[in-house]
Amino acid sequence: MRTLLDASSRVWGEQHVARTGAVLAGLLCAAPMLGLDQYALHLCALVFVYAALGLGLNVVIGLAGLLDLGYVGFYAVGAYGYALLARMGVSFLPALIIAATVACSIGVVLGWPTIRTRGDYLALVTLGFGEMIRIVVRNWYSVTNGPQGLMNIPPPSLSSFRIERPLGFYYLGLALAALAVTVFWRLKQSSVGRCLAAIGDDEDAAAACGVAPVKWKLYAFAIGAGLAGMAGVFFASWQRFVSPESFTLNESILIVCIVVLGGMGKTWPTVAAAAFLVLLPEALRGLENYRALVLGCLLIGVVLGQTRLARDASVDEGKDSEGLSIEESLTESSESAESSVQDTTAVIQAPGVLIRVANLAKSFGGVKALEDVSFEVRRTEVVGIIGSNGAGKTTLFSCLSGAMFSDRGSVMLCDGESTRPLVRSQGPDVRAHLGLVRTFQQPRVFRSLTTLGNIQVGALCGAPPPIWEPLLRRKDQSPEQLRELALAVGCPSLDTLGFEMGFLEQKLTELARALATGSKLLLLDEPAAGLAPESRHRMARLIRKMNDEGLTLLVIEHDVDFLLSICTRFLVMQEGHLIADGAPQQEAVQRAVRDTYGYGVTHVA
Repeated sequence: MRTLLDASSRVWGEQHVARTGAVLAGLLCAAPMLGLDQYALHLCALVFVYAALGLGLNVVIGLAGLLDLGYVGFYAVGAYGYALLARMGVSFLPALIIAATVACSIGVVLGWPTIRTRGDYLALVTLGFGEMIRIVVRNWYSVTNGPQGLMNIPPPSLSSFRIERPLGFYYLGLALAALAVTVFWRLKQSSVGRCLAAIGDDEDAAAACGVAPVKWKLYAFAIGAGLAGMAGVFFASWQRFVSPESFTLNESILIVCIVVLGGMGKTWPTVAAAAFLVLLPEALRGLENYRALVLGCLLIGVVLGQTRLARDASVDEGKDSEGLSIEESLTESSESAESSVQDTTAVIQAPGVLIRVANLAKSFGGVKALEDVSFEVRRTEVVGIIGSNGAGKTTLFSCLSGAMFSDRGSVMLCDGESTRPLVRSQGPDVRAHLGLVRTFQQPRVFRSLTTLGNIQVGALCGAPPPIWEPLLRRKDQSPEQLRELALAVGCPSLDTLGFEMGFLEQKLTELARALATGSKLLLLDEPAAGLAPESRHRMARLIRKMNDEGLTLLVIEHDVDFLLSICTRFLVMQEGHLIADGAPQQEAVQRAVRDTYGYGVTHVA
């Protein structure tokens, strides 16, 4: 029952936001006609402000996964910006645009050094920014009038209409909240929103698919800061007074609570959380000394209940790790959808070397993970990399894909008759665009995206969305082609969320996502690890089918039988050195595998 309710809630709450918004907007427009007094209109306007702030911060925290504790700083920039501009005679709309633009610019400037930090460090840096803004406005007497603040701010005027009554501010606040809902919803439903969600779920996996983390994190900071700046403009024009005490750390924490209580990446629940946290203290005002205690208990109860529902839904919907339907889907795909992989991946049929690695080295302190590793991979080859734990296999993949920078050596990507050296400092997103895409030992799908959403992120590698894409009605490229790819690989149902997937489903979805990038060389890191024997055989058939269609693969695996079923050449590594390179039947390869695993490869030939 909970699964059904969760699914129906997801469909109504997120996919029909426009319809829900139209109904809600109509009700809110008619609400003042019910005889709301000035106090009720004041509370509603306050809810609209915090709804806009919550949605703006949800872009940063809920979508991009960046914990911003100094968000109130952008709110202050918008408020003080409007106060100063209005005193200079600038009308409301130009002041709104200027203040929002300034807030966006500050968000980009702050984000440029900040987004290179993660976790607690990011939270501390943004917290410092919020406090810095408050201290500046508190002590810059010549501009902000210090702790006394700026008073007698001119009220907003739209054309010849001057807004001074509570009813006018109610509708102006409603317009602000409607704009915030529209921006957030359009952003979330767009390809840009999927890029942000991918970064928020797993930044390393997103970069491996060609998503540029720095670019889209800055974008999230800018959008969130812009919405906060607009909220600040409305607040200053409404209150006609701003002071540093309106932009304290408590305000930042309140906005973060709205996001957490409403849910990461949620639209209407965030608006509901804003209403809850603004109106509940007013409802408890009569309790006097017990008000904070009751409010705290209610908040704890709501959060615990929300966590319990989410956990139970995850357990109910993600039980099967290798369900019969997935096995049957994979079998069916290998028999009836043979053309789909060819249609959705980059087919390379020309002979010759695709990638040339020379003298690659990587050390961690005194430990040499790679030492003078050199080899070539020819087009349409499937090359297996084998070696004991700690041999340097994953480090090699990380250096090839750009996740790590090698200490020395070169990697040359051959494109037709030209040869392009890969710059050592190129990140995984750049190398993914050049055609080097990897998977991971443990499957890393984007938990907040569906199966189709995961594959769509991979497809964006060849055509990154423009930053203005949420403003346009742009259809995803070749959705039918991506559905055929999902069927061919044997992915779960297209609307299955990442956190609902079992282990095999995650493996298949990650593989389909990598194929959707159109890679020239696919780096598979232990694709058979953790799979049942029957699933391993089917994974091997799928890899052979991809190779038959012209895809070049480099595969790390400990299972010698599995590698023998797909590879015609082995690279054997030991303690960071490449000790053998050749066909499995060659004596040098046999001896190297025997030294590593205690047996050769002829016993399964």
